[in-house]
Amino acid sequence: MLKSGMCNTGERTYSRTIAFSDIQYQLAKEDDKKKIFGEWCSVINYFNQDIPFELTFVNTTSLASDIDGLTCVPYKDDGRNDIRDEYSSIIKDKAVLGNNGIRRYKYLTFSVDADDEGAAKSRLAAHEAAILKNLKEMDVPARTLTGTQRLETLYTIMHPFRTKIFNFQWKWLSTTGHTTKDYIVPKELKFYDTYIRHDGLYSSCSSIFLPAAELEDSFLSDILSVNCCMTVSIHVLPVDRKKALKIAKDTYTDLQSMKIDEQKKAVRAGYDMDTLPDELVDSLDEAKQQLAAMKKNSEKMLIATIVIMNTAQSPEALKKDINIISSIADKAGFEMYPLRYRQEEGFQSMLPLGVNNLTCDRTLDTSSLAGFVPFTTNELIMPGGQYYGVNALTKNLIMANRNKLHNPNGLILGTPGAGKGMFAKAEITDVLLKTDDDIIVSDPEGEYSPLVELLGGQVITLSTKSGCYVNPLDINLNYDDEDPIAFKCEFVLSFCELVAAPKTGLDALEIGIIDRCVRKMYEPFMENPENAQPPILEDFYNLLNEQDTPESIRLARALEIYVHGSLNYFNHHTNVELNNRFVSYNFKPLGKQLKKVAMLVMQDQVWNKVSINRNISETGEVVKHTWFYDDEFHLRLKEPQTAAFAVEIWKRFRKWGGIPTGITQNVKDLLRANEAEDILDNSKFIVLLDQAEGDRTILAEKLKISDTQLSYIDNAAQGHGLIFYGRVVVPFEHEIPSDTNLYAAMTTKLEEVHKND
Repeated sequence: MLKSGMCNTGERTYSRTIAFSDIQYQLAKEDDKKKIFGEWCSVINYFNQDIPFELTFVNTTSLASDIDGLTCVPYKDDGRNDIRDEYSSIIKDKAVLGNNGIRRYKYLTFSVDADDEGAAKSRLAAHEAAILKNLKEMDVPARTLTGTQRLETLYTIMHPFRTKIFNFQWKWLSTTGHTTKDYIVPKELKFYDTYIRHDGLYSSCSSIFLPAAELEDSFLSDILSVNCCMTVSIHVLPVDRKKALKIAKDTYTDLQSMKIDEQKKAVRAGYDMDTLPDELVDSLDEAKQQLAAMKKNSEKMLIATIVIMNTAQSPEALKKDINIISSIADKAGFEMYPLRYRQEEGFQSMLPLGVNNLTCDRTLDTSSLAGFVPFTTNELIMPGGQYYGVNALTKNLIMANRNKLHNPNGLILGTPGAGKGMFAKAEITDVLLKTDDDIIVSDPEGEYSPLVELLGGQVITLSTKSGCYVNPLDINLNYDDEDPIAFKCEFVLSFCELVAAPKTGLDALEIGIIDRCVRKMYEPFMENPENAQPPILEDFYNLLNEQDTPESIRLARALEIYVHGSLNYFNHHTNVELNNRFVSYNFKPLGKQLKKVAMLVMQDQVWNKVSINRNISETGEVVKHTWFYDDEFHLRLKEPQTAAFAVEIWKRFRKWGGIPTGITQNVKDLLRANEAEDILDNSKFIVLLDQAEGDRTILAEKLKISDTQLSYIDNAAQGHGLIFYGRVVVPFEHEIPSDTNLYAAMTTKLEEVHKND
């Protein structure tokens, strides 16, 4: 093995290995399935008689540290470790439901013959670029393995129950005199008639014979879904086109001769001459179709060898695993048999090196081989990411990091009672316990207060009776290259438009007056920002009156009720603590008109916080994000002023380290807003829970959801649905056990809320 990843497997033979990931196939639309199948055929057809290739699929156990990394929430000195213990136990209980102890890998190894390393490197690089391009066109994530990564892959296959991290160093070769092979082979390796002993483990290599060319596209996925350690290798040698055509023609001619012989026998026996054995008729049709396809260049003739190695910690466990795989093969109409007295050849051929020492060949065409579709369903397992329940298909944990997306903006959509709030609260809990990020919640119904209190956050109840005040004219000076006064002026303009001209908007004269007054209003504060208090609405109101123009007087009169009238709630200096990591604004007690203002004020507070955190991230060692959860999101889109701010957040928040999430049950109201298209286009994290029939139809068209995927949001149980993570779509089940403190703080079911009180 060379450091670059090129491996010399014989005197003149060199190989490279590409690792590739899964894509959505099982839940795709039928048209999309056909497209994926056709594209996979194109990948196979790229290879010719000079480029044999091997597909390798590895199921191996995870390291204990990998499992701990998924399920354990590290302690912090913040008084929340009892909650971390409870949260970790919830994840661990879910982890045992799936194959989270099994890690799955997919590889494509291709080989070339060359006179020396230089020539091999050039040829392999050209093929590597073409193969990666073909996989990219299928949206299949793929990467070429380095020498260290290939060695680790080989080591993993031969040590599937390893407990230590692979730690190979290239410098050891020169200092010890060892070869790369010395560092990966088991200490004990003994071959018997039907099994292998290596380092206390038991393995057995088997071959699969395909009596029929037609394959079910689920066969490979059914095998790989078994929860056991195994490696499946498919060696493929494309046949020269001229030779393949000759073989196909000869085969068809031979079958035609057999047909004539059978017809003669039928006539002599007094039967209709077209009474032929079904097997012969099927073979003739298959040969005819294959010949026609090969003439059109859409099919190639391929010689395939399939070998499977199962590995277990005891002979009994090994036998059990082999029986399971064998039953799957039988069900598909295939024959599986152990490589008796050929275990060593099977062991060598199973490794992703491109070396085939077996002769268990079967001639297939491109479509037949493509029947081994290596794609099933996407998994979302990102160590260190947030926990989002389990994959409804595989029961594996869903762990994802929204910051890894092109943009982390999100939407959570579902009917009342579908579990939107529980999903959002679970993500909030995860973020608060695992990160140092800040969280802000816009809570128009007062549903988040119990969770905020449990997690040690700050609930700010916006109410004329609460005595809690937030000054909408508070200003943050840490906008870096942004002018803080200009930034604040945008807010005041939106505020004035909302209260003075919600339908017609402000004219040019009014905008000029507001801009002039805002700049003058902040002059005393800017002269001594450390000691002076920010202005309040009354200061702005007084400045408008001083302008003494019809436009300024009209604006002042519109503001009067918010300064001296019954809606003067926002005409006070801030008197609540806003520096808590977790702040929830509960404005349920406010009336309809003040709620509109509250939503605008909240957005300004969010911008203040995100600008502070961006400054911390750029000047310090800690990256601090700001998560903003906007419940009843459709309400924000009803007013042009708050809707415009929402679109601004969805477009610009990412650059400032912000992660916004809109939550609503009114999909039609959401999509009715002009801004909805911008928000949908700029949301790469979308959670769909149970949807009403009309909403399902709209979402299916907007998000290109297949009928199979739609079934997961049709009368779905609470906490069940679909997660869209970029291009990855995963059906999920996310439930918090009802006997936990977290559930008690999250539930909004009336009977449970009263019980908890």
